[in-house]
Amino acid sequence: MNRYAGGRTWLKTLCLLPLIPALLLPGVGVLASLIIVAFVLLFVKSSRGSTLAMRHRSIPFSILIGALFGLALTLAFGLVVEPLIERATGSPIDLTELGAIEGDFGAFLLLLAIGLLFGGIVEEVIFRGYVVGWGVALFGARAAPWLCVLSALVFGISHLYQGMTGVVATGLIGLCFGLLYLWTGRRLLPVIVAHMTVNAIGITALYLGLE
Repeated sequence: MNRYAGGRTWLKTLCLLPLIPALLLPGVGVLASLIIVAFVLLFVKSSRGSTLAMRHRSIPFSILIGALFGLALTLAFGLVVEPLIERATGSPIDLTELGAIEGDFGAFLLLLAIGLLFGGIVEEVIFRGYVVGWGVALFGARAAPWLCVLSALVFGISHLYQGMTGVVATGLIGLCFGLLYLWTGRRLLPVIVAHMTVNAIGITALYLGLE
């Protein structure tokens, strides 16, 4: 019994471990988080099913729900939430580290690829699939809201390079992604598509000079 409990404690530690580099090293720390997650998925078989569960009902339905959610989230934050946060913090979101891509089609395509593949897929596997999905399997269903909030908090802080407004806005978006993830039965595909949609619209707006 004690041996089993000790094993569970070790697995719980592994589940939360990727949050540390993302928290301590905003931006680049997520790369270390990715290495940790990849290592655990490779060597801890029990982590894979919960982390990588993908479709909700069907693939087309998952894509539709994700795209609609991402579009609604973009509109809500762009028109209402982000202006309120900017008013409260006194500063706009700082996007200078994303590079000057306005009118630069090559830079746009590169940033779009990063936003879709790394932001849309990798970040969701880490912050939602691994931390929340596997976390629920380890900590129990009652821990789902807390894991969702914790992952969103670290997700926001990992975007510290966007300034305080960016941290708050990204954290709230991460919380919304977490709620979608829980609502769709802890399936990744809807939230991946939602994240991709938000990033695609935001990066396109930067390219067109609308941000």
